Order: sequence, then structure tokens, then C-alpha cells
Amino acid sequence: MLVFGLYKKHEKHRGGIPWAKMHFRLMRLALAPFGKQIVNDDF
Repeated sequence: MLVFGLYKKHEKHRGGIPWAKMHFRLMRLALAPFGKQIVNDDF
């Protein structure tokens, strides 16, 4: 998915693991209503 490609680029740019984990959780929460299968496929 395009969103996750951008996310990985952004993660490198910021270079912060704790920030990345927090963002990852937010992304999962945002995607949860659309089905956990999507999240499982991407990660």
C-alpha cells in the first residue's frame, strides 16, 4: 500500500524508533475498522 511506503520513508527521515512505534499503533487503530486482514497482510 502506498501509505506504508510513505510511512517507511518518513520513519527513516525522522530516525526515531519510539516515534515509529507510536505511529505504527496509530496506523493500526486507524485501519482496524477496515479489517485486521489488511494489517496482517502488510506487516
